[in-house]
Amino acid sequence: MLDQIKKEVELLASSEDFKNFKKEHEEAYLCSCFLLGKNWQIDFFSPTTKQIASFSNKKIVNLESKTLSGATPDLKELKLTEVKIPLEEALNLIKKQHPEEKVNESIIILQTNETSPIWNITQLTASFKMLHSKINAKTKEIIEEKISPMFNF
Repeated sequence: MLDQIKKEVELLASSEDFKNFKKEHEEAYLCSCFLLGKNWQIDFFSPTTKQIASFSNKKIVNLESKTLSGATPDLKELKLTEVKIPLEEALNLIKKQHPEEKVNESIIILQTNETSPIWNITQLTASFKMLHSKINAKTKEIIEEKISPMFNF
């Protein structure tokens, strides 16, 4: 999956929508990659305008509606070269921690916390639970993990 993300970012960089976006937002940088279903959404943050531009299938999906409030700190840059743990390995780590849970759907975000890239994974299980895990994408350390009935959210 990590190779797929890198390929998506490379393809995006050659698209017209992205080139036009970068002309207007030269300072924007990669801040997250989001997966729900089959298509990755690639997000870039502009520290000047405090906006996130979201791209999917090499097209800009959203810009204005994701404007961040002044109270929100700048999002950290996601450096894919710092990601050492592939998504499959992070998912296997979660599965080992919770072998009794059958996952029906996953929401996956690759982002950076204060110091490191992290896999931020939320899984909906067949037993109507939500399993939320944050795994350091450099060290494989489980930073946070909680499981709760879906009806508690």
